[in-house]
Parts: sequence; C-alpha cells; structure tokens
Amino acid sequence: MKNKTTKKRLEVVPIIYDFPEVFPEELLGLPPSRQVEFQINLVSEAAPVARAPYRLALSEMRELSELCTEFERLMKDKFHMSSVGELTFFLGLQVKQKEDEIVISQDKYVADVLRKFNFSDVKSASTPVDMERTLVKDADGDNVDVHLYKSMIRSLMYLTTSRPDI
Repeated sequence: MKNKTTKKRLEVVPIIYDFPEVFPEELLGLPPSRQVEFQINLVSEAAPVARAPYRLALSEMRELSELCTEFERLMKDKFHMSSVGELTFFLGLQVKQKEDEIVISQDKYVADVLRKFNFSDVKSASTPVDMERTLVKDADGDNVDVHLYKSMIRSLMYLTTSRPDI
C-alpha cells in the first residue's frame, strides 16, 4: 500500500521542462546499490579527530573517480567550464586526496573558530562542566555580548551538523 501511495505522488508531480542535453542517455547512471561500511572513532579526551571516520574501498574510489571523470567530460561538452585542479577546501572542510583514500577534516575550521573567539590557548578538559553544580547568575560578572554568543553558537552548530560523528 505504501509503494502505491509513493508512486502516485511521483506521478502527480508535473515535469515543467525536461533537460535531455544535460542528462543524456549515455551517462553511466548511478552506481550499483551496496552496503556502506563506516566507522566512528570515539575518544574519551577532548582532542582533534586523527582519522577520517568515512572511508571508501580502493575499488569504490576507482569507480567513483571514473564516474566523476565521465560526468565532468559530459558537462564540459554542454557547458563552458574549467577544472581548477584538486579540491583542497570546501565549505570549511579540508580535503586531502591520496591514492587510496580521501580524508575530510575540519582541523582548519576548528582552529579558525578557536582563534576568532580567543580560545586558542585555552586548556582542554574531558568534562568541561561539573554536572552536579547548579548554575546561578553571577551578579558581579560582566554581561555577555549577545552577538558574539550567537556567532559562537552558529559556528558550533555548523561544526556539529557537518560532522554527524561529533
């Protein structure tokens, strides 16, 4: 019953304009379905992640590389575009391409955030807050800059949403 409902919904959506020149029939298509294996390394102390948690097998890397090369060739045939070389940074992610793996890290983004908010020299702690202590307002303390606080939260939210293992 669920498949019929989904199929109906897809059929109801009208095609406003088809782009056969962008997605020609000779395109290899999607890679075959397969189980994706990944690992998440958890560490007890606060430290940067030393290894990328997502890895592709060498055969999958070759297949992905061939698909990307074919897609790039087809797009260059239809559109004016140029390749500017190997990807190194994208949306705060640092990309290191090796022969048998692609390592994605956010070390530079984290270092930039720490430097921006003057936390470069702060000591790390495995448990930064005492869980038993009740927090109360410090009457003698300085007021917090709301804009700075919001900026810090946005930076941390981007970091956690772009890395689901954090």
